[in-house]
Order: sequence, then C-alpha cells, then structure tokens
Amino acid sequence: GLPGEVFEEISAPQCSSSSSSHLQANYYQQDLLIHKWCLKRLDLVLSELSLESEASAFLVPVAWKELGLDDYPDIIKNPIDLHTISRQLESGCYNDKDDLVDPELFFGDIYRCWENCKLYFEFDDEVEAVQMANHMSAASNYMEDKFWAELAAFEESLEKNPTLTSVASAATR
Repeated sequence: GLPGEVFEEISAPQCSSSSSSHLQANYYQQDLLIHKWCLKRLDLVLSELSLESEASAFLVPVAWKELGLDDYPDIIKNPIDLHTISRQLESGCYNDKDDLVDPELFFGDIYRCWENCKLYFEFDDEVEAVQMANHMSAASNYMEDKFWAELAAFEESLEKNPTLTSVASAATR
C-alpha cells in the first residue's frame, strides 16, 4: 500500500475454510485498486479542467486585494481554486474514514469553485466571470458524469473478473 494508508478489514462470518480470508483480501485489493484508479482519474479531471478556455480565473486563489475586491472575504466564506483542490487531493483531504478517496467530496469543491464566483457577482450573467463560471460548471458536469460512468464500468470489470484484481493489484505495488 501507500505510506500512511490505513484500511479496516471487512468483517466476514467466521468459518473454518480459508475462503473467507481470501474473500477479505480480495475486497481489500479491490478497494485499493478503486482508490488508486479514482486518484488518477480525479487528477486527470483537474488537468482537463485547467486546460478549459475559461479556466484562467479559477486556477489559483483569487487575488482579491490586488483586484480591489475588498468585500470578497465577507461574501465568500470558503474560497477554493483548482490549485488548492489539487493540493488537497494529493494530501488526502478528500479521503473518507477508511482513507479511501471520496469523489463526492472532490466534486463538491469543484462546484464550490464556480458557485463562489457566481455568488460574488450575484449570479449576473452579464459579468464575464459569471459566464466563465457557467462554462466551467458545464464542463465539470460533463466530466463528472463521465467519471461516474467509467468508475461503474471499472468496478463491474473487477467484479466479473476476480483474477484481474490480483493481477492489477500486483502491478500497482
């Protein structure tokens, strides 16, 4: 596993055969594979979002002082940007109690990025920044839908082919 990872074993009924421990190990391997797959895919989502034509305003924290947006901290209580999301993904801030990445937490911050902009500019579609946020929101919606569909297909492939889990697990060590 990765340094610092902690995983709880899935409790299975006690039985005398070794198949239950093999089953536990297989679930653990599947969870770890899904975790690693999600990390790579979410990082790819960030890369793709960063390359969007309207991404420039969302790449780094808003320089509100330099931009003369003195009321920004009063209106936006939880600022976020793509760079901060990337750092948080790398440091495990989106992990659940089992230390596995939770994509819903990640996508929650992605949407907060656009919503903060729209909130600050009072959802005024005439403001260029709001237009940019709308574009980014649509792009991230598409990417999130694609992510969930690909995750479902990946999980299904692991369930259909348990040997694949062992092979993939060995390959990612």
